[in-house]
Amino acid sequence: MRSSGRHGWTLLALALWSAATPRAAAPDQPLDNEGVVRMVMQGVPEPEIVRTITSAPRVAFDLEPDIVRELQRAGVSERIVAAMRSRLPEATPAPAGSASNLAKGLLEIRLASGSPGAKAVAPVAFEVIRKTPRWAANEMGMLQRSPVEDLAFFVLCSSPEHVPDHWQDQTELKDFVRHQKLLFRAGSRPGKSHGFEVMALNLPDTLTLEIPEGTHRLVVGVAAKAGPEWHVLGSDERRDVAIQSGHRATLPVTLSSRVVGTRMIGFKEDQVVAIGELVAPGGTP
Repeated sequence: MRSSGRHGWTLLALALWSAATPRAAAPDQPLDNEGVVRMVMQGVPEPEIVRTITSAPRVAFDLEPDIVRELQRAGVSERIVAAMRSRLPEATPAPAGSASNLAKGLLEIRLASGSPGAKAVAPVAFEVIRKTPRWAANEMGMLQRSPVEDLAFFVLCSSPEHVPDHWQDQTELKDFVRHQKLLFRAGSRPGKSHGFEVMALNLPDTLTLEIPEGTHRLVVGVAAKAGPEWHVLGSDERRDVAIQSGHRATLPVTLSSRVVGTRMIGFKEDQVVAIGELVAPGGTP
């Protein structure tokens, strides 16, 4: 592992060099820490950097705690670091002999909006009120809470034998059940609905994960970032997700949230997070 001092010197030198020397990343190279710092120093807007991170075909991020501190010193924001973390299952090489080096299979998360069993609506979206306005608190008694800064879709394994040591150092959801993070996909956008400022998380119809074979207790859900912490808004669990090496299993998930109501009857966030029946492994990916 590189020492923090050496890597910190590299990042700071890169920051100074990038400010004066624009350079496009090579299209055939994975996006790495230095590429992110380069975008920050060239003044690329934060939402554009987050989109670049989440859509990059390949990434090679190093997010050891000391490296993250160096990234922050170079001007990389918490939201950008969170987007980098969301790609860690793809980017972080595992030590020899670890669970990540076990035989693996594919789990396809098939997302749909609306009520369970209803026809899918695209794109899959999860929308929450960003901040309760004063008129809603005064007129309808709606609870005020810390402003929502971002949303993230997550997939976790809570099987005790799969939870790594010091698991809280490897996840954004530190106040949730003990778990191994399999996916944490952040990156929401602001909008308006029924007179409220909202944050909306758009997701593709399918997300495919490569995870070790075995039977997993999986939790899927959505979390919100309010201040420095992430908190779960809604989740569902399935205890018997069987993964076979070299095969694909499909897990349907209904996921939706929208603001509904009127000033006369009041407003609420109508949320659904529900896991359907697992389609057992059968085909070779």
